[in-house]
Amino acid sequence: MIETLRKVLEGALERLHDQVTTYLPSLLAALTLVVAAWLAALSVRWVIYRIFKGMTIDKFLRQSGVAFMIDRSGRLRATRIVAESSFWAIVLGGFLMGLSVFNTNITTQMIQTFVFLLPKLLVAGVILVFLPATGQFVIPDLLGGAKTVMLGNAIQQQFGPSRDWPFGSAIAMVALAFVMIGLWVYARKAAKAEAAIL
Repeated sequence: MIETLRKVLEGALERLHDQVTTYLPSLLAALTLVVAAWLAALSVRWVIYRIFKGMTIDKFLRQSGVAFMIDRSGRLRATRIVAESSFWAIVLGGFLMGLSVFNTNITTQMIQTFVFLLPKLLVAGVILVFLPATGQFVIPDLLGGAKTVMLGNAIQQQFGPSRDWPFGSAIAMVALAFVMIGLWVYARKAAKAEAAIL
């Protein structure tokens, strides 16, 4: 009975030893990478705060009125947005590097998916931001100016002199919905035309 118990304990200790010697170095390496990334992120955040403070970007944004368009209370600062975004991006990168120490395919798949989708995300961002802005604000000013009321001029007037931001946002969202519906219809027709060719 005691011999059997001793064999069971020795087998359990041997398996535990194998597990510890297999995973402990990887765990220590992963923790080292995460801590190093965290320290690097802290230093990058500190440097960004110092650079932006030296360049007085927040002061310029407050004086120009852009800061109050983003946040009416004036508490949100561009320096903080950039510094915190950089901090968390570096911490996330360190965490992914720490996971890659364990030879998992998860991090490789995540990075490959992100890199594969990045150009598509950039194109979508350009389409959703710059094309409606050009179509609603720049072109109406070039074509009609102050003489005629166009949709872009009406939206700009709601955000500017009228200070009726909710109504201006509602008009812009309705216009954006029409643009998105148009893009969706176009994408469906293009897919049907491509399927007919194949």
